[in-house]
Amino acid sequence: MDASTFDIADLFSGKAYPKDTVTVYLDEATGYEIRKAEVAIKDAVLAHESEEKLEELRAGRDKLVEKAAKSRIVVYLTGVSREDRENATKIVTTEFPTETDFLGRIKPNPEADEKLTNLYWALHIEKLERPDGSVLAPVTEADAKLFRANAPDSVLEKINKGINELSEGVKGGFESLAQEHDFLSQPSPKG
Repeated sequence: MDASTFDIADLFSGKAYPKDTVTVYLDEATGYEIRKAEVAIKDAVLAHESEEKLEELRAGRDKLVEKAAKSRIVVYLTGVSREDRENATKIVTTEFPTETDFLGRIKPNPEADEKLTNLYWALHIEKLERPDGSVLAPVTEADAKLFRANAPDSVLEKINKGINELSEGVKGGFESLAQEHDFLSQPSPKG
């Protein structure tokens, strides 16, 4: 047989990782006021309030949206290699060795979980950008720790969801490719 050969290292050279952005707002008080304004608008529509009243409510909401824009942060995310994630796990398990209880179950360790999450954030977040164009890059473990300690829970959830989507989206894309490509009906390369 005259099979073509290839270099295994060449398969992975230039490997690209997915990238995405997540926009978050840090002003919790204004976020809450926007929610209240949205409810007031909805209630006014249901109550068949005058168009003047609706415009007044919408104008109030728009002012709040402008105010919230000052606290907007765009988070630039990137996928990372399995090797980088494994190295982060090794760092954490070295610093916080696994302990078991008398039944052999692994004891929870919130400090280790916190450190691992901060390391993952530092790996996945390429940069943070403020509305004035200022940028924090690269994001370090200390930056991730400070951000996570002070940001609203909804912001943390949105960023975590974005990070998870990078890997889940890749899996979903590959699953779609597999469904689109009927491997059994493809002829062999040599006919």
